[in-house]
Amino acid sequence: MLPVIEKTNEHGSTGYKDFDHPDLVSNEIPLIQFEDVPITVALYNLARQAGLNYMLDPDLFGYWYTPGVRQPILTLKWTNVTAEQAFTDICAGYGFVLTRDPRTGVIFVRHREHDVKFMDSEFYGKDDTNTIPLIEFQDVPLSIALENLARQARIKCILSPRIDTSDVGTEPSVNIRWQNITASHAFAAICEGYNLDLTKNPASGLIRVEPEDYMRP
Repeated sequence: MLPVIEKTNEHGSTGYKDFDHPDLVSNEIPLIQFEDVPITVALYNLARQAGLNYMLDPDLFGYWYTPGVRQPILTLKWTNVTAEQAFTDICAGYGFVLTRDPRTGVIFVRHREHDVKFMDSEFYGKDDTNTIPLIEFQDVPLSIALENLARQARIKCILSPRIDTSDVGTEPSVNIRWQNITASHAFAAICEGYNLDLTKNPASGLIRVEPEDYMRP
C-alpha cells in the first residue's frame, strides 16, 4: 500500500504531455483513497468528478479486458489533491502520454508517444455549436457510435468495411462518457482515438472514414 502523500499545488512533476487545465490547482479534495480498484474504474471516477472528457487508448482498454489478463489494480491514499492532479499523476505513474485536443477538449490517454492528427474543421458537421450535456457509450461497436454521432452532427459519411466488421465479431467497442461536447467534436475525437483517416469528396461533400493504414490500389 502506498503511504499518505501530501500533495502541493505544483503540478509540473506529473510528466504529462501537451496537457493543461486552467483549474488544475483548484478544488482540492481532503482525501482520495482507492483500495484494490482497477485502474479503469479509478480513472473513470476521477475524470467524472473533475469534469474531464478523456479517451483511454483502445489498445489498452481492449487488452485489459481480454480473458486471463488483469489490469493494474490501485491501492493509494492521497490527501489534499484535486481530482485532476490525481488523474494525471496516476497516468504519469504508469507511463501514459496525455494529449489534449485543443479544439474538442478531449484528453487522449495513450501508452506511448503517438502522432496526433486532429481533424480539420472542414470535416465538422453543422452542429458545431450545439453542445450536448452528456454523450455516453458503453461497449458500443465503433461503427454504430460513429453513425449515431454523424447523424446528430449532420455529417455525410461512409464507413470503410474495414471499420464495420460487426458481422465477423472483430469490431472494437467504444467506451466513453463525455460532458458538454458537440456531436461533431465527439465524432472527431473518436476518429482521432481510433486512428481513422477522413477523406472528403469536394464535389459531393461525402466523407469516407477508414483506418489510417488503408492503402488504395
